Amino acid sequence: MNKGWQMLGGIIGFCVVAILAPIISPNAMLQNLNQVLQPPFSSLYWLGTNELGQDVFGLLLRGLGISMLVGMVSTIISAGIGVPLGLIAGWRRGHLEQLILRASEVQMALPTMLLALVTLKILGAGLENLIVIIGVFGWASFARYTRATVLVQRELEYMQAATALGVTETRALWRHLLPNIASGMLLQMALDVPHNILLEASLSFLGVGVGIETPSLGSMVSRGYGYLLSGAWWLSILPGGLIMLLVLQINALSEILRVQFSAHRR
Repeated sequence: MNKGWQMLGGIIGFCVVAILAPIISPNAMLQNLNQVLQPPFSSLYWLGTNELGQDVFGLLLRGLGISMLVGMVSTIISAGIGVPLGLIAGWRRGHLEQLILRASEVQMALPTMLLALVTLKILGAGLENLIVIIGVFGWASFARYTRATVLVQRELEYMQAATALGVTETRALWRHLLPNIASGMLLQMALDVPHNILLEASLSFLGVGVGIETPSLGSMVSRGYGYLLSGAWWLSILPGGLIMLLVLQINALSEILRVQFSAHRR
């Protein structure tokens, strides 16, 4: 469990740094054409500057905040759509269940990356559009997981006892079933966050993500890619490394949570 607390502390540290980015590096967005492509550990810039003379360190902090915001909020949107649909499918059964299952199968059969790319091309790039689109296109996995969990839980003794005692359907669902599947839902959300962070980075790399005016780790990798052969490696390697570190940290926490929840069920 100590490892879990360490991972959680690391993620909280990422959040704190991202929130304090405007205070830590208030002038990151300012352009200084006299200081373009300064290497890391120069006298004025710890992690160097980009092709516009902007401080890479400050841009990384802001990009980190954008990645975490997109990953977390879009996951909440996906869960907000998918979990209620999964509850309805698993609890009500019948034709409504089949309709939800077929819709989820269609959703999961289509590549999320392609759907998001086409939709952003139509609606336009931007932070709000990106969050909503990733969130809406991610509901299917939550719906199917919730349905499967509900089907198992409703056959357990505590639910059968509640039904035998005459507990109303609404009370049985909200007071008995939901608290017992909440841990699984949290784990599913923790697994979904890094996927959404990588999806945001990929879309921003392709130029249809958060927009030019918003610093993003994916767009930083894209802009720095053209300077790799000229020796300005830090423009792409640093934001790419930060994406990898963030995703690995969240995945490690998710795995620890999975082990803990599995042990608790036994």
